[in-house]
Amino acid sequence: KRLDEVGQALGACPTHYILEGNHDERVKRYLAYHPELVGSIDVPHGLRLADRGWTWVPFWSLGHSVQIGKAMFIHGRYTNEYHAKYSVHHYNKNVFYGHKHDVMCYSRSSHGGYRRLPQSRLYTSDNTTMVGQSLGCLCQLDQEYMQGAPTNWQHAFGTFFFFADGNFTYYVTLIFNGRCVGPDGKVYRA
Repeated sequence: KRLDEVGQALGACPTHYILEGNHDERVKRYLAYHPELVGSIDVPHGLRLADRGWTWVPFWSLGHSVQIGKAMFIHGRYTNEYHAKYSVHHYNKNVFYGHKHDVMCYSRSSHGGYRRLPQSRLYTSDNTTMVGQSLGCLCQLDQEYMQGAPTNWQHAFGTFFFFADGNFTYYVTLIFNGRCVGPDGKVYRA
């Protein structure tokens, strides 16, 4: 039911992806200990993703990602306090993920020098900035298994706008007490 609601909210978006994460991988480990259940538990088939028009991306098990323009989307792997930095340095790309359930950004620039614009006195930079961004989560924040332990989890989501050349602008929208202001300036309530 939730996938259908998300699909409706995405509207005209041509493709919907679900990136396999560490919790999905636990199903495979469970089946390794209980081979009698092989074929009865399978996340993509159990959620009828193909019937719903969603694409399953085996990130955790095979390292697959979704590349849209110059933005790479993964589930995420790192859990330390510098996970955004580690992600940029590991992938050497703009990388966006939700694994840590928090909101964290790190950027790194590579300096390619300056060049003069044709028929002008102006110069442009050949610098490239790469961003690592944890996009927060939409899950229940007080998970029972956490046993009341504090977290830095944050309800949030990302909105991306792509140019024809693959560059993009993105906004991370934080949600507090079930409401947020979207990149369009409107107030939304859960």
